[in-house]
Amino acid sequence: MRALLMKDFYVVTKNLKILLILILGLSLMQNPSISIVGILFGATLPMTALAYDERSYFNKLSKLFPYSVLSITLSKYVLGYISLSISVFICLVSQSIFTKSFSFDFLAFGTLGGLCIMALCLPFMFKFGSEKGRLALIGIVVTISILSNIFDTMTATIFSSTIQEFLLMFVFVLLLNLVSILLSVKINQKKA
Repeated sequence: MRALLMKDFYVVTKNLKILLILILGLSLMQNPSISIVGILFGATLPMTALAYDERSYFNKLSKLFPYSVLSITLSKYVLGYISLSISVFICLVSQSIFTKSFSFDFLAFGTLGGLCIMALCLPFMFKFGSEKGRLALIGIVVTISILSNIFDTMTATIFSSTIQEFLLMFVFVLLLNLVSILLSVKINQKKA
C-alpha cells in the first residue's frame, strides 16, 4: 500500500501545493469557522487522486499489478486521512500562533466534518466515477449548509459540546468511515 500512496502523492503534487497555500490562507483568517473550510479541503485530496486514476485508466492497469482490491481502496482512504491530518496540523499551528480566536471546538468539528465528507463521498466516487462523485460532494456540502442554516441553534450547541459528546460524535464518525470502507471495497470487488 505504501507504493500506492506514493503514486497518489506524486500524482497530486501540484494540487497539494495549491491546497497547502489555500489551507494556510484560510486558517489565518480571524473567524475560526472559516478555518473549518480549510480543514475540509484536506478531505478532498483522495477525490482528486481518483479522478487522475480514472483519466489514466489506472483501474484497468492495476489488475496487472499484485495489488488487492482492498489495498487499492484503502490507499485512497489513508491518503484522505493523511491529507486531513496535515490540514488540521496546519490549521492548529497557524491558528495558535497568528490568531487570538483559536478554538478546539471548531478544529474538532472541522475534523469530524472532513471525515464525514470522505466517508459519504468516496463510495459514490468508486461506484459512479469522479464526475458524478463530485456531484455527490456538492450535494452533501449544500445539504449540510442548508441544514446548518435551518438548525442554527443546534450548531451553537455543537460548538459548546462537552468532551463526552465529542467522543460520541467521533465514535459515530469512525463507524461511518468503517461502513464506508467496507462498502467501497464491495463496490470495487464488483467492478474487478
